[in-house]
Amino acid sequence: MSTTRATPRIPIDAIEELVAQRYVSVQKHPTADLYIYNYTPKAAWEKRWTPETRMCRGLILDGAGNVVQRPFEKFFNWGDPAAGPIPLDEPFEVYEKVDGSLGILHWAEAEPALATRGSFTSTQAVQGTRILREQYGHTWAGLERRLTYLFEIIYPLNRIVVDYGRREDIVLLAVIETATGRDLSLGGFESLGFPVVERHDGVTDFRELAEVQASNREGYVVKFASGLRLKIKLEEYVRLHRLVTGVTHRRIWEALRMGIPLATLKDTASADYRQWVDDVAAEIQGRYRAIEDEARRDFKDLGDRKANALYYATCRHPAVLFRMLDGRPYDDVIWRLVRPEQSSPFKVEV
Repeated sequence: MSTTRATPRIPIDAIEELVAQRYVSVQKHPTADLYIYNYTPKAAWEKRWTPETRMCRGLILDGAGNVVQRPFEKFFNWGDPAAGPIPLDEPFEVYEKVDGSLGILHWAEAEPALATRGSFTSTQAVQGTRILREQYGHTWAGLERRLTYLFEIIYPLNRIVVDYGRREDIVLLAVIETATGRDLSLGGFESLGFPVVERHDGVTDFRELAEVQASNREGYVVKFASGLRLKIKLEEYVRLHRLVTGVTHRRIWEALRMGIPLATLKDTASADYRQWVDDVAAEIQGRYRAIEDEARRDFKDLGDRKANALYYATCRHPAVLFRMLDGRPYDDVIWRLVRPEQSSPFKVEV
């Protein structure tokens, strides 16, 4: 089933505005004139789903704004209002939902490489590229640069919930005609030499898939004739995913306060939100430094404690100033001031 969705001209001005508003991130390729755009955790948290943010799911442009690689747009879980109207009368296909990281094949030099949704150089991109080059060099002659090849990157250290054992692989998920956005039939690409995502035939009502009871599986992707994709995640996967990705603003704050390396949190976070951990940490640390800098500017010792108290009362952080006056550590006071509310982006999309 080859499908087409509306693919208007890339609204680069609107996308750049979203970058400025931090709803979309952009990363330049280390050596090539390529830029990868991805919606941010802020967009997911605020449910800022516009045509532009949905399009920016690993979209790769060159410096002139031309589309170089066009992944499928952001798609949603069955039951999520953001999915919009579901075309129940359309033909559909059902595929296994693979639990790894999206890999976007691109050509920066003579050899192909994989990027992840927001990075050319993430750990998953580096490992995916290594697998592509070590295991699938024989496939390159069959790759067409006019097409966007999308893979799931699987290796033991990238495990999220599903355990694939010692398997290191890239699984072909989709092939998109870059110029038009046409989602091509995978059947025409099975001869390339990559493992192809499993197709589940014989499903007459995709809604029944939500009731499937199974362990060590993520779920399904339903692909409609119009090009709409829909995720159906199994109940057990959702339960385990919530357990292993329980990273919140508060936990990041606690790690910073206690000097725990952020890597310990990233190891339990899904690939989609590892950058979010860094963003939240930077925000908390920035607030800490701002309070500390302001207190240092305000600090004075007037030689009399009562006079100091009257002066400190006019300042925003008197408790910090008194600690400075007494020569005592003040970091615990500032950490309390920057303590965030308990919130987590993982409630947005599971």
